[in-house]
Amino acid sequence: MNSLVSFPELLALVTSGVTLHNGLQLLVAKLTSVANAVASGDVKSLVHDAKGVQDFVQIHDPALAKAVVGEADRLKADAVAEVTRLRRAAAEELRQLAADVEKVAGATAAPALVVPTVPTVPAEPDAPAGA
Repeated sequence: MNSLVSFPELLALVTSGVTLHNGLQLLVAKLTSVANAVASGDVKSLVHDAKGVQDFVQIHDPALAKAVVGEADRLKADAVAEVTRLRRAAAEELRQLAADVEKVAGATAAPALVVPTVPTVPAEPDAPAGA
């Protein structure tokens, strides 16, 4: 009986399959960890993961690392510009709201309190009790 695959080839195939499976399991665990960190807002964990990926890429593909750093800098600049724009827009809206409130307050302000003067009638002299 002729075998299509020799034992060393079969062993290499199984070993590579197991290695691939283990690598995929590590990837799944890491992605799940990152997803949980994103959902909970765990910035420290995300920064740590990003630094780890950056180190890995710098070791294995420096050109890609340089491109990624450039893109990250561009995204950061865009984010800072967007935050600045939103802060200015919010400040302008608050100023406009203050002006509108001031206008409404001026229009509906109670008029100055005027106390009407009531003419006083001079007291009549006391009449004698028997008159």
